[in-house]
This record gives sequence, C-alpha cells and structure tokens, in this order.
Amino acid sequence: MKNACRSMLLGVALLSSLASAKPLPAALNSVLLLKLLAFEASVSQQQAVHILVVNDDALADALTKKIGSPIGAGKLAAVYRNRAPDNTKLHAIYINGEREPASLSTYAQSQHAVTVGNNLKQAHHGVALILYDDEGLPGISISMSPSKSLGLSWDPKVLEVSTLIY
Repeated sequence: MKNACRSMLLGVALLSSLASAKPLPAALNSVLLLKLLAFEASVSQQQAVHILVVNDDALADALTKKIGSPIGAGKLAAVYRNRAPDNTKLHAIYINGEREPASLSTYAQSQHAVTVGNNLKQAHHGVALILYDDEGLPGISISMSPSKSLGLSWDPKVLEVSTLIY
C-alpha cells in the first residue's frame, strides 16, 4: 500500500512539473530545433528546409539569422512568419501556444511537415515535437500519435534523449 501511494505521489509530481513547463529562450530554441529536425528522416534528406513560425517573432528572428545552417543533408533555406507563400513546401511548422489551429494541422498532414511547439498540452492537439524549459534545462518531448499520423520517422538517437508521449 505504501508503495502504491508513493508511486501515485511521484506521478502527480511529474504531471504537475509537466503542466508548469514554459518556453525556452528563442536563441536556444532555434539551435535545438535545427539540431532535432536533422533526426527526422524526411527532413534530414531535404536540400532546402523551409520552416513556418506561428505567433513567435523572437524565434522567427533567431531562425532567420541561421539561414544557411546545416540540417541533415541540406540547409535551412527559408523561415516564414505566421503564413507561408502559396505552393510553398514546408518541412516544419512551429506553433507558439497551447492549441494548434485545425487548418495548420490539416496542412501539416498534407505536407508531412514536422509540427513543433513549446507547450506540453500541444501533444494532444497534433504537435509532434515539443521544446520547453524543464526547470532550467531544455526539455524535449515527442508525441508519438501526431508523429505517426504525420508519417514522421525519428532516429532512435533522438528518442533516447526525449520524453515520449503516447
């Protein structure tokens, strides 16, 4: 009985720490995002990677400074703020906030784009990769359900350093 109570208390503590997770600073977030995108099979094979950043001007600025940086076999070619030009192939869509608009989810699925966010609650709204501040350290979570529905294939190396959400 004591072990069951102890396990339950640990579970509650874990959930409360996840609920209080906050976004990373834009400079760190941009570096992590580019490094982690190289561990997704379809993105890592692209010569020119295009990223849409929704509702986060600081991250868009930080990523824009990194245009030309390597991502897998290719390089970061373009960063778009809030909306990409028509007929643009996006490889990643970063959403700042708890919820993802349905239109972005539909678009991400049609493009097989990696959805990225900064809040763990987004895992249940179609976001595959979540980067957040975990008590002063970078937190990385991968939501398996959106990853599967988006057709993403993560390198096992990144799965070892991530918290997996099922």
